[in-house]
Amino acid sequence: MDLLYDTIVPICKLNYGNNFWLQQDNSRIHTARIVKDWMADAHFSQLEWPARSLDLNIMENICKMLEDIIYNRSALISLCDLMEGIRKAFLLMNASKRRNIINLYDTFRTRLINNGE
Repeated sequence: MDLLYDTIVPICKLNYGNNFWLQQDNSRIHTARIVKDWMADAHFSQLEWPARSLDLNIMENICKMLEDIIYNRSALISLCDLMEGIRKAFLLMNASKRRNIINLYDTFRTRLINNGE
């Protein structure tokens, strides 16, 4: 959880200010008690998102970008390698993919309307 707070939160604040909202897809790992408690303690605002909703979750796109960066490197041998890969990937994402991510937010309403038809 510290990884989220140390890496994602500063990037969100940089890009969206202090009043950003988090969105998650209600998968089991996101709805575990430890995650809910951590989110409440951190005072994050979360977008209500129904389970099995349209595949418009922006995090799906961001996770795919991160996965491509992290696993496109040499083999990850240890947990430390994975953690370092994740940290570097978030920094690279903010530097090189920021415009793509902002575009996902900017086009969300249009994609939502088009997918609902």
